[in-house]
Amino acid sequence: MENGVYQLPVGGNSQNHVAHSAPPGYRFKFPPKTNFAAQYKMLTSFIDTFEPEDQRLNAFVFQYTNMAGNLIVLGVDDVRSFKYIEDAQGVGANSGNDVPLLRYADILLSRAEALNELNGPNEESIGLINRVREVAGASSVNLSDFSSKELIRDFILAENTVVIFTSDNGGLLGGEKNRVTDNAPLRSGKGYPFEGGIRVPTIIRWPGVIEKGTISEVPIISMDYFPTMLDIVGLDLQKFRFDGASLLGVLKSDKMVERDLFWHFPHYRQDDVGPYTIVRSGPYKLIYYYDSTPSELYHLIEGVSEANNLA
Repeated sequence: MENGVYQLPVGGNSQNHVAHSAPPGYRFKFPPKTNFAAQYKMLTSFIDTFEPEDQRLNAFVFQYTNMAGNLIVLGVDDVRSFKYIEDAQGVGANSGNDVPLLRYADILLSRAEALNELNGPNEESIGLINRVREVAGASSVNLSDFSSKELIRDFILAENTVVIFTSDNGGLLGGEKNRVTDNAPLRSGKGYPFEGGIRVPTIIRWPGVIEKGTISEVPIISMDYFPTMLDIVGLDLQKFRFDGASLLGVLKSDKMVERDLFWHFPHYRQDDVGPYTIVRSGPYKLIYYYDSTPSELYHLIEGVSEANNLA
């Protein structure tokens, strides 16, 4: 780490985070740089929560001149966020710096928890907790409220907090002679249209609502988390735009979310995977390729390893 920035190894996508997710045709300050396909669009309602002098606004793209020399102004709900900051010292089109961005509240509570584990109940930990609660508009707590470090630990962990552990892709397989992941019995891995590439673990902790050890077979997708969080805190879902569905019914009663699921991969992955779209309808999964590759159809209940193509 140098100057607070973690320097990644020099190499291709398998060794580096692709740091340069930007709008189409974006003119990078330090070319040549790979412009990854993902687009990070920000809601205007979120951008408006920043004060004008907030330096974090520098991480957003409001307008830019593209490679053709045209000025592109990004409008409502279209402002883009740099996933990582450009690195003037980066070597190669895929090298970049991983810049960890942490919420300040998390830093304060992490310190409060560490001090509690080292020293037991103490005034500094309580003060850090109250700094967060004051911003949130919650009532303050006192040291006398906690007779042991276990009580403070539980309080910081917030028993009514929902914790979600998941991933954005299946495990990356690595090279043919240097496998780093085994997704068996799922087929293949990250970047591929098979279950090894798109099916990931999801563990949700919500004390008092989800009983420990509960297992659900309801298919969900990552876009569901945003409306789920809105629903949990009691906000009106009609006032927001989102692509997923609230999982509140699933979490409380394992109620099935009736809908089809879609994945769209609109580009080539090296030389072995072309553009494709996936539709999951009930137990059936259709893979449609946009090149000459024949479509594939699988029944995931009968064969999660996708060995029997029904198409």
